[in-house]
Amino acid sequence: GGQEIPNGYRRTVPARPGSDVALTVDRDLQFEVQRVLSTRMRGLTGGIASAVVMDPRTGEILAMASYPTYDAADPGRSKPRQRIDMATATLVEPGSVHKAITLSAGLQENVIEADSVLTLPQTITKGGVTYRDTHSHESPRYRLMGILAQSSNIGTIMVADKLGAKRLYDYQRRFGLGARTGLGLPGETAGMVQPPKNWSGPSYGGIPIGLGVAATPLQMTSVYATIANDGVRVTPTLVRGTIDAGGTMTPTDRSAPR
Repeated sequence: GGQEIPNGYRRTVPARPGSDVALTVDRDLQFEVQRVLSTRMRGLTGGIASAVVMDPRTGEILAMASYPTYDAADPGRSKPRQRIDMATATLVEPGSVHKAITLSAGLQENVIEADSVLTLPQTITKGGVTYRDTHSHESPRYRLMGILAQSSNIGTIMVADKLGAKRLYDYQRRFGLGARTGLGLPGETAGMVQPPKNWSGPSYGGIPIGLGVAATPLQMTSVYATIANDGVRVTPTLVRGTIDAGGTMTPTDRSAPR
């Protein structure tokens, strides 16, 4: 109750300046990204959302917003769900944005060229499941860029057939899926990608187009940053360095690009 023990031991240790951290976040950009995300989500029925802005050359996170959010100045009034970082602690089935991995792997492994032309059937069946595109083809013949621009399920699956399950899985891992990014936030999840030994018949159609894959929004941000960085993958980072009591900043150690 705050009562001192008679003849007890007492010592007061003066406070001293500690270390600080310098974040990579751009405060103005973070504010605007959070504002736009929250405004947009309040008009939709979706439950959660995330927006990430990342420099593809350095891996620095310039803004990372979550919805729902909370007042950081008064966290006691928030619910635990509001304090989750949606970019690193929630999993999504990426769907069509995963197609860039499949097509990139096909180009890198030379199973298809940028100007290759594929004749697309109306449907394609894998393991008893029929896959089709979300809209009819204006022409059955598409170049690779047309497949990407039209987000063609059938064209992407055809590229995956040429690539093979093992190589597609290898590229999923090389792009960073199935592993924590190492950003350092609590609760970050690794997600899940299945090795080919775990694939079933429908997996050969679903996985190339991002079904049956579990990834975080930050992992998918890193995938596209890697493509934007000419295929060189850099580890996402949120801390630029630490600052000691004298104001000297020590840069954070960073992993070598891959």
